[in-house]
Amino acid sequence: PQQAPAPAQAVAATPRTAGPNVIWIVFDALRSQNMSCYGYERSTTPCMERLAKRGVLFESHCSQSFHTLDAVPSYLTGRYFPVMCLGRLTWGEAMKTPPPDEYLVPQIMKSNGYQTLLVTAHAWMTEETRLWKAFDRQISVDPEKPDEGHALFDKVAEAVLKNVDGREANQPFFMYVHAMDTHSPHFPKPEYKDWLPDGVKDTKAPFSEEKLEYIRGQYDASLANADRQLGQLIGALEKRNLLDETVIIISADHGEVLAEDGTQFGHFYLPSQEMLRTPLIMFGAGIPKGERVKHLTENVDIVPTLVDILGLSTNAAMDGKSLHPLMNDPSGPPLHRYALAVRRRVHAGKGLILQTPDFLYNVEDEALYKQPCHAGIMEPLEGDHEALISELNAYVINEIMPKMNTYLALKPSTLAVFYTLLPLGAEPPDAYVPFDYRRPDDDKWDLSLGLLRAWPDEKVPPITFHMEVPNGEYRVMMEMTSGTMPSGEPQCAVAYRAEDELLWRAVCSPVLEPKPASRFVDIGRYEVRDTSFDITLRPAFPGTSSVSVNQFRFVPLRLFVDDAQGSPEDLSVQTERLRALGYLE
Repeated sequence: PQQAPAPAQAVAATPRTAGPNVIWIVFDALRSQNMSCYGYERSTTPCMERLAKRGVLFESHCSQSFHTLDAVPSYLTGRYFPVMCLGRLTWGEAMKTPPPDEYLVPQIMKSNGYQTLLVTAHAWMTEETRLWKAFDRQISVDPEKPDEGHALFDKVAEAVLKNVDGREANQPFFMYVHAMDTHSPHFPKPEYKDWLPDGVKDTKAPFSEEKLEYIRGQYDASLANADRQLGQLIGALEKRNLLDETVIIISADHGEVLAEDGTQFGHFYLPSQEMLRTPLIMFGAGIPKGERVKHLTENVDIVPTLVDILGLSTNAAMDGKSLHPLMNDPSGPPLHRYALAVRRRVHAGKGLILQTPDFLYNVEDEALYKQPCHAGIMEPLEGDHEALISELNAYVINEIMPKMNTYLALKPSTLAVFYTLLPLGAEPPDAYVPFDYRRPDDDKWDLSLGLLRAWPDEKVPPITFHMEVPNGEYRVMMEMTSGTMPSGEPQCAVAYRAEDELLWRAVCSPVLEPKPASRFVDIGRYEVRDTSFDITLRPAFPGTSSVSVNQFRFVPLRLFVDDAQGSPEDLSVQTERLRALGYLE
């Protein structure tokens, strides 16, 4: 049975009158190998290099995942397999209640007397997410236009200073900042034009040497510009006399592949140094100066380190370890035998990667590769390694699998907003064809996971979908394409019957825009009684408008608040940003 939303987990608050502030700045999709403070040939990060000399730089730092949705909850809890906390989640993900010993770092900080502040430029972090709700104050920094995907760091820095200046002065504060400059799309930076080769018209595959250099130049320019803006932010904090009483953390959620393999550009499941090696720099109050740590460290270590150096009280269970001993003695014993990376939706050991400075181990196929392991260039580790593979598998079975199985055993038990893509199957089976076999004149629906389409001149029959949804009452929204046909008619017009309705209803492109865009439309309130939301679709205006439907949004009526954040317009803007960021490709 469904329950009311569980309150945010927190331990009993410990009043504090003093303590270091914390500003944790994450650059999305930042790989350390393109940073001059990590030895890169271009001067991309002179500011971070200066900051590293004021604190500690971790040379062999690793991300836990390949994607923001998995990486962020992992490093914000210090756990390898945390409950998801941001993004458009399925009901199985969105409705899981975290176990009693799992906390997001703002919950830990709040329970220890800290103000908690969020500044984010990421479209996955919205008011309906558990991450957003964990903070006292939040600022979302939006781009000027949704198709730009993200705002740049100068706007993020303005929001940081706004939060700093508006804080409660008698309390220490914790601020999490998520910047997007090193995530595509990349915008022109005239001051770094010499890094871009002439004559490149696009950055699409196939990738010539000139295109590869252009892609790298774009990335480096975005990084260098963000580094310069970071320097200005640090200067503004210094003028406010905050640096001596603040811990600053600079890290990344994951890395980025810049088409080194000749085919792929972005971040996805591709085990490599480009994806998994990320920066970590810490400086400020109580942090040793001028140290560089060579030992293997992980993103899950950051929260345990904060708990240790700030003397926080918490009963949170974490997989990471405090880096404080290595800060004080970089040549001391290592904390980790291996670094773990996790692919989304792991099961039965699939999607697990172990790393050391010498090798990378793909658990799924029991394959060992030399380090550094570059995108598209995975050299097998030479020699007979049967004993090493046996040791690695034993580590996975004894140390990792129990943690993973504990996460997988968590059952959906609370109410939350969730999203459901159109499934790959529908009725009748002969009404549709997979996208790879589509033709504009076959009178069949084109169907892929999360997209149903019919051309204007096709005579397609009604098609019925059965989507697994927990029993309950929901406000339901449908995502469809919005645009204008050359004739001036709406690009998309859909007739539908949901659940036990007898009469057809119809919706059209809500905005007649000059170019296609995704829009959510409210289709009604429905009660699901048999764990299946059933909906039948057909063209509303055959021969005039097309049909293009993507996914459905379900809001439990007990949670429904008719505010701007949940409006179709606001959700559609978020969709445009996510598409610009490449998440909906």
